[in-house]
Amino acid sequence: MAIVFMMAVNFGSNAEAARAADQSLNRSLVLTAGSHRLSIYHHVSENPDSNLLTVWTDHRRQRIRLTFAELSEVGHQLYDLLATFHGYTAAACGVEADGDVAFLDELTTDAHGAVRTGGYNGLVLTEAICDHLGLDDTYVPFRPGYRWNPYSGEEPDEGLTPDSLAGL
Repeated sequence: MAIVFMMAVNFGSNAEAARAADQSLNRSLVLTAGSHRLSIYHHVSENPDSNLLTVWTDHRRQRIRLTFAELSEVGHQLYDLLATFHGYTAAACGVEADGDVAFLDELTTDAHGAVRTGGYNGLVLTEAICDHLGLDDTYVPFRPGYRWNPYSGEEPDEGLTPDSLAGL
């Protein structure tokens, strides 16, 4: 089974900001991972109440195997790109990251204690959400108006193996 390494950005009902971010990506965007050059594709969801922008590697070309260090390199580049966006409420980069930020109501409830304890590697939230949730020093400034649990890169775990990375 191939996995999808992506950046997911939840703009909530701010369709204008989602369109602006999407349009900023219309130029040819290429990231690097070691000696690999990765073409990037993007899509904004059709749901007017949850405008989710997803950015992922070009799966239509030859699949390549990336090391965890190379995936981390891609992740850091995606966070640099995220820092140029405005008007979103939550964002994350990583394996299947859209599930982490797609449903903001679920993400910010007590059922998601991992948000409060820093269990989401690289999660970016607005200052207002951080204040509402009473998040502590685990979340530090990302850019004006946003805080994050700093991205520490990708590491092997039971669900992420070198063979599953072949789908990138």
